[in-house]
Amino acid sequence: MNLRSSIMGGFNYGGGKGDGTSWSSERGSEPAPGGGSHGNSGRGSGNGNNGNDKARVSWEVMKPGDSINTPWGEVIINDEGFPAMNGIVMTEENSSLVNDGTNKIVRVLSSLIKDTPPPTGGANGGYTIAGKTVYAQPGHPDVVDAGYQYGDVKGKYQYYSRVGNNIYSVLVHKNGVIDNTFLASGVESGNRSAREEQKDKAWQQVWFYLNDKKEAQIKAEEARKAEEARKAEVARKALFDKAGILDAPAYTPEKVKAANAALASAGAMVLNRAPAMLQMSTVGQGVMTTSSELAGWVSSALWRGAVEVGSIRAGTAVAAGAVLGAFTLAFYPTEVGAGSDQVPGRDVNLFALQASLAAAGRTSIQPGMTSIDMPVRGFISTDETGRQSVNFVRTGVGGVSPSVPVFRPVRDEQTGLDKITLPAMEGVPARTILINPMPTGPAAPAHTGNDSPVPNSPVHTGTNVRQADSIVVTTFPADVVQDLQDFILWQPDATEVGVEAIYVMVSSPRYTPGKVSGKGKNVGDGWLNKAGQELGSPVPTQIADKLRGRKFASFDAFRKAFWQEVSKDPALGKQFNNQNRTNIKNGKSPFVPESERVGSRQRYELHHVKQIKDNGAVYDVDNLGIMTPRRHIDIHKEGK
Repeated sequence: MNLRSSIMGGFNYGGGKGDGTSWSSERGSEPAPGGGSHGNSGRGSGNGNNGNDKARVSWEVMKPGDSINTPWGEVIINDEGFPAMNGIVMTEENSSLVNDGTNKIVRVLSSLIKDTPPPTGGANGGYTIAGKTVYAQPGHPDVVDAGYQYGDVKGKYQYYSRVGNNIYSVLVHKNGVIDNTFLASGVESGNRSAREEQKDKAWQQVWFYLNDKKEAQIKAEEARKAEEARKAEVARKALFDKAGILDAPAYTPEKVKAANAALASAGAMVLNRAPAMLQMSTVGQGVMTTSSELAGWVSSALWRGAVEVGSIRAGTAVAAGAVLGAFTLAFYPTEVGAGSDQVPGRDVNLFALQASLAAAGRTSIQPGMTSIDMPVRGFISTDETGRQSVNFVRTGVGGVSPSVPVFRPVRDEQTGLDKITLPAMEGVPARTILINPMPTGPAAPAHTGNDSPVPNSPVHTGTNVRQADSIVVTTFPADVVQDLQDFILWQPDATEVGVEAIYVMVSSPRYTPGKVSGKGKNVGDGWLNKAGQELGSPVPTQIADKLRGRKFASFDAFRKAFWQEVSKDPALGKQFNNQNRTNIKNGKSPFVPESERVGSRQRYELHHVKQIKDNGAVYDVDNLGIMTPRRHIDIHKEGK
């Protein structure tokens, strides 16, 4: 028969007389090769066919495209030279040897066979290989893999190796060690040296095949892993693109220097990529990324707060000028910064958490969304003592919109940092947030061995975080959410192949600390008579003198001090009735005439002549006017 290398062969051992298919004895009625008392004894003393030296063995090589019909379906030799059924390549693990009903044993997919017993041993205890159809190997046309065997060779793998006109059986242990080689078919030489040489060649052919097979398996596994990695990378890039995540750039020393300068600049608003962690960013003082332990219990407090507030039925009736919500966390400065211009923990301007915590299981957040309706929204407040806290308010109650925008960062080529620009809103200027794209924090990927320089965000310390003892739903004045500004962005998760949504609440500029400046103006009787006209009434000179140079944690704290100083001035204090004198003594704004009231807005308000969104000075008294609510609303309608 014509032999072809590097293709899949097959033979039928002991087939019908003269059938000439695959591997066969031309006298199919002969005893099965390997039968008899010495056929597979491994001593080389038998010829494998009871002494009949006239048996002729043929070996037909099957090429890609050839096929064999079986009761279970067609076996096809594929383009790589491997046998396959239903498009599945057959291996030792997924296929079995079974009788096809014509005394031929064929290899078919095990999944197609039901209740088929395994092959058994021969009459004399030796394993019979009669009628077995097996397949030669690509690149090894003289080797046939018969697979795992039972009978007296139980626990071993059997291979057939052709040397000249002889067929040898080679048994191999599961660990790959060759156990025995004996003649299965043909006539051995009478010369002992020649016999040993043929047997050595037989097992060596199997040994080379097994090594090539192992190498091929290694290469196939490497190729499989490489293909999986390629597909995973394609999927990752598609997911990141949908979420608006940019891969971290390659940094040069010059780019790192520019990035570090930007991150450490005065007034910088900075966030890190900190998977699974929470972040607190302070004005010009860097970012605090929580430890894993701190993130755990802080997240628990935020989740409880969001669940409690989110459980309030949307549309619940609430008093005019109020919203419903709850306090969840407080930031306490350490004693280190007491008395300084910037007290740690008193100037938090960003707080970032996993958006899933704020969603409280009530809304789905998916990459590609441009806005998300959240059950709660958060804001950072500052009290008179300078203590800041994180609070949640229920959306859909008291006019609080549920819509939170999703922002996609833009890469700054000079620094390699990502930027998010918050749009200007009434009373709040446009602001830019810098994001360091290098992963950081306890859950960030471990060091990969790349020692290239990368930017480092300033690390903030000196702030303690405490959670609420219990979540108590209460009312907040509606004006606390007047400057509500928050957003969602996406970042890589801890695996760096998935993504996680981050909810960021931004402190209003009104809640940033500052020092009072300005001279004020001379006023007389009827100081507030012009509060309903033009730019309102000015800050009196004597009040400006009392406040100038004083530092306040927030504009709310300044407002309280302003009215208290007015109450202490006899010339100004006498201009108010008893009720309003009590109000201003307690730091509360006095009531305006009924004609100047609008809904729940019933007190005098402080207006920034040059709006904060246009970089108007927050604590400059010469940039302030005292107005009635009606005039304040009208002047904003006029764009002033």
